[in-house]
Amino acid sequence: MSSNYYLDSVSIDTPSVVFFYYSDYVARDYTVVKVDNLVDARVYLSVTEDEINRVRAPHGGYDAVLRFTNVGKLMNGIRNVKYLDLEPADTDEVLSLCCESMQVFKNLKSLRIKSDKKRGWKAMSVLLRNCPHLEILVLEGHLHHETDKCGDACDCIIREDKGLSLAFVP
Repeated sequence: MSSNYYLDSVSIDTPSVVFFYYSDYVARDYTVVKVDNLVDARVYLSVTEDEINRVRAPHGGYDAVLRFTNVGKLMNGIRNVKYLDLEPADTDEVLSLCCESMQVFKNLKSLRIKSDKKRGWKAMSVLLRNCPHLEILVLEGHLHHETDKCGDACDCIIREDKGLSLAFVP
């Protein structure tokens, strides 16, 4: 079953914008994202429960996985942001599929992430490691869905099996 909730393509070419608010279902692709002077960004990505189930399945839905992976292009385009707000919990789940290629947010000073027990946290530790100058971190609703892709940040993995914890994030 395919979803009709999302756009095929989103292109954002506004290099002088300093405030960016994006709230929508994950698009099929983010072809151009140029917001080089961005100071404050609020990214609220949504997905359907069916899409989450397909992505989590052992042989998940390729179309949903590809769409979620393309969110990396959006995140790459806003990498110069100073203040970033990620909500709802769907955003973190989506980022988990593109965290291997996540850019460094070299200017990020403040990060707010809202999650809930229905979604995973795989992207959390990768995102935090890619914010070397982070000064303010706000985590809301820190319960999460246990998956085999939770990452280093969660307690659902026994300590011996973990890599770095949040204590080792710069």
